[in-house]
Amino acid sequence: MEAKLDRHFQPVFRNLEWGMSSAVNVKVDKGKSLMETFHYHPQVELISIRNCKGSVIVGTKVWSLNQNEILLIGKNTPHGFFYNHHVDAKNDEQIPHAVVVQFEEYFMGRDFFSIPESHNIRRLLTKARDGLLVREGKREYVASLMERMLDAHGFKKLLILLEILSVVQEREENYEVLRETDQLTNKAAEDDARLKEVWDYTAKHYDQPIRIEDVAFRINLTKESFCRFFKTKTEMTYMEYLFSYRIDKAKAMILENRLSVKEIGYACGFLSLSNFYCQFKKITRCSPLEYQNELFASLRD
Repeated sequence: MEAKLDRHFQPVFRNLEWGMSSAVNVKVDKGKSLMETFHYHPQVELISIRNCKGSVIVGTKVWSLNQNEILLIGKNTPHGFFYNHHVDAKNDEQIPHAVVVQFEEYFMGRDFFSIPESHNIRRLLTKARDGLLVREGKREYVASLMERMLDAHGFKKLLILLEILSVVQEREENYEVLRETDQLTNKAAEDDARLKEVWDYTAKHYDQPIRIEDVAFRINLTKESFCRFFKTKTEMTYMEYLFSYRIDKAKAMILENRLSVKEIGYACGFLSLSNFYCQFKKITRCSPLEYQNELFASLRD
């Protein structure tokens, strides 16, 4: 069943990040984490909903969901999930949950998607910007492949994802387009262009002192307007995002084990070790040294 969303209901920008160790992020959401605010992001999401009933919002349209559904949500597509009923669970397999696969649209690289054999997958991911619902004929098979991704590692995970996309794109009867392009998408694209400029500037300069005024100038906003814009779209301040980005970089450097913790702090743009330790513990709930010890201990096991 389809309904229309009030045009004043605006999506929130969210930039998905899962570190540098994998091109694909696979997770399971349960309980309250099944409830998603109306949002959009530059990454693609493949979502297998199991044992849940509720609604999905895609663009300005609201669709009812059955207990088991699979959706492919393309980049910058406003969407949200609202579950109004959970099936009574008699065992672990019946617990309401969603398997979520997140990846960049060019997760195999632009050169890969430029070859003739990848044309149909590229076309599918473009169509997914309107939201796709996998139909019953392929639903259970795709769901089983997504379950396998939870235990897959390395290139095997990419191969399974390619198999899923290949299966879905074989015939247009395998999926249903959830909405038509509308003004909401255009506004989201405009905001995303500004935010992408912020992400790119941060990625290039995170290891240097960054002033909010300089970032605001990049997207032609005053400092005050930029702060309001960023907080509205991301639900965090820019400094919270910058510290989070720097700590993610620090964690990756700790894994590489080429620099000391002290050197890593300065290499990630922190002007003092005390601030580096404070922000690291605030975000990870452990000190850099504790994180390093726990990481290397887990690698030895």
